[in-house]
Amino acid sequence: MWRDTGLTPRFFFVDSRILFPLFVFFLHVSKITFYIAIIGVVIFWVMGRYGWTPMVMWRSFMRFLARSYHPRHDRTTLYRRCRW
Repeated sequence: MWRDTGLTPRFFFVDSRILFPLFVFFLHVSKITFYIAIIGVVIFWVMGRYGWTPMVMWRSFMRFLARSYHPRHDRTTLYRRCRW
C-alpha cells in the first residue's frame, strides 16, 4: 500500500495533473473553454512525453523571465552585508 505513494497519479493512461484544463471547462461550460481545455491537455500531454511536468515547466518559465535580472552592488554595499 505505501509503496505506491510516490507514483504519479494517473487517470487511465494519462497523468492526472494535465487534466486541470478540463476542470476549468467543467466550471464554465462553453465551446470556447472546451477548445481551450483540449488544447491545454494536448500541450501538457506533449510536455509529459518529453519528461516535463507542469511544475518543471513553470520553474523553467520563471527562470526564463528572471534570467536577465542581475543585481549589481558596489563594493561598500557588499562589505556592509558580509560581516566576517
